[in-house]
Amino acid sequence: MLDRVDLDAVAARLDLDALVAAVDIGRVIDRLDLDELVARVDVGKVVDRVDLDRIVDRVDVDRVLDRVDIDSVLERVDLDGIVDRVDIDRVIERAHVVELAHYVVREIDLPALIRSSTSSLSTDVVRSVRDQGLDADRAVERLVDRLLLRRRGRSDGYPVEGT
Repeated sequence: MLDRVDLDAVAARLDLDALVAAVDIGRVIDRLDLDELVARVDVGKVVDRVDLDRIVDRVDVDRVLDRVDIDSVLERVDLDGIVDRVDIDRVIERAHVVELAHYVVREIDLPALIRSSTSSLSTDVVRSVRDQGLDADRAVERLVDRLLLRRRGRSDGYPVEGT
């Protein structure tokens, strides 16, 4: 008897909108076992379908940075570790130190600077040696005066110690 029923004709007469409206969705959800449903989800496939570029485009980076405590971040940075990893030779190469030194030598009058510093150094050394010689002369003079039991030193214009 069922083989005589025209299922297409029956389905055509059904009002699907009325049927769906009559379904109590809350009762359907209450009857679902969510743990079993979640266990069936392939998370890898879900993640593969996520468009990260679209998500990142929606992020307000300035707002995120406003919430970052920079001092706290810097306290966690190991500066010694970073410095240990720095290739000093590469830094010097990138800084063009040799070219900088050549520039400095070109821009200053190095010979005049050497003459000036040597001249003032020579003058200071000569003055210092002269002063030391005078001090030595006075010390020898005082020693001779004591040995000769002189109460007053020679009259050379310099005061004798203890007088």
